[in-house]
Amino acid sequence: MFAFSGVLTLLSYCPPKPKKKIVMLLSTMHRRGDTTETVRLPDMVQFYNETKNVVLIRLINYAIATLYPDVRGVGH
Repeated sequence: MFAFSGVLTLLSYCPPKPKKKIVMLLSTMHRRGDTTETVRLPDMVQFYNETKNVVLIRLINYAIATLYPDVRGVGH
């Protein structure tokens, strides 16, 4: 289910069984409730899955640079 308010899009997604989780995402980048036909996932979920590792590496690098300015981060 999608909810739209100005520049915000909220998604509540329940993946197929056996996963019994509810995924909630809030986005300022996605403006429509599109789904990908090939994998039947909302575009917001697919985008998150494709980019979560990049974001995690950037957060780790930021934390390392903040705490230990003389040490190089992951992937450098």
